[in-house]
Amino acid sequence: MADFLDAGLQLEAALQIMESQDETSPKSRVAALIREKVREGTAFSEAIRTSSPSFGDLYCSVIAAGEISGALTILLRRQAEHMQAIEELKQRIKMALIYPSFLLGTASIAIIVFITFLIPEIAILLNKVGGVMPLPALILLKVGEFFQSYGLWMAMILVGCFVLFYLQIRNPNGKHWWDKFKLSIPLWGPLLNQAFQAQFCQTLSNLLNNGVPLHHGLTLVSTSVGNSHHRQLINQIITHLGEGQSLSMAMKNAGGFPSTMRDMIRVGEQTGDLGPCLGKLGQRYDKSIKHQIEGIMAFIQPVIIVVMGVMVLLIAWSMISGIFQAMHGLQR
Repeated sequence: MADFLDAGLQLEAALQIMESQDETSPKSRVAALIREKVREGTAFSEAIRTSSPSFGDLYCSVIAAGEISGALTILLRRQAEHMQAIEELKQRIKMALIYPSFLLGTASIAIIVFITFLIPEIAILLNKVGGVMPLPALILLKVGEFFQSYGLWMAMILVGCFVLFYLQIRNPNGKHWWDKFKLSIPLWGPLLNQAFQAQFCQTLSNLLNNGVPLHHGLTLVSTSVGNSHHRQLINQIITHLGEGQSLSMAMKNAGGFPSTMRDMIRVGEQTGDLGPCLGKLGQRYDKSIKHQIEGIMAFIQPVIIVVMGVMVLLIAWSMISGIFQAMHGLQR
């Protein structure tokens, strides 16, 4: 849309082109609905607000500011860049979890195959030749027998616990506890805090640079934050601002924000460049997240590989010991 408007097209003509690009896509249907409302005299920001739930309050408020200031094209482009930066941040965190999850899944499957199929075969062979089952292999055999006997019940119990846990975190109190607990998990908690701080700075900077007042901007930022504990911190900041405090002092009283972040914001308030200052802070935290993810991956991957190697070594040792015991029984 920013490209079309920047090329000199009117709003309705730009929407018509987007509508005709792929008539079966959801984007085309939404563009047609928005164009119909714009033709009826509805403001563009109000048209997108009522056309699709994908356009949240944060997005619509920025578009409304662009309509009032006459800088709709600029704000559309800024909003696209901002949304892309937030999406890249989320994707970076997701990608950091793929490789460790794959390694853990592969190791779990290998262990299940060893315990379920290979160790029992060795036990049968040893019983036939009168050999003695080595202790590591005996432990693995008992573990396998336990899962074969009670695995279904354990799976049902785990599913029940998961359902209860899911229902618990659906209510406000349970969700707040879970969101706060996630922030205390080693490695993962600091990463979530860094992601929140980056999103807070980037989103508020985007709103302030687009002419949205600070109080209203914080309210919009609060609605865009998924963690209820972080949302509570922002609401406390809004309360302190209403009492006449500055943003940096309100963040200090609310807690949960590092001192370096508050100091930079205080400087931005004193110089009158709060929006650009928050943008620089967001970029700094974004880089910090990237380095932190790289450090976590550099730590987690060798640990998982070593743990997998030790487990496979123990299982292989158990199998080889059992095979030697069976060969010794055959020789006798």
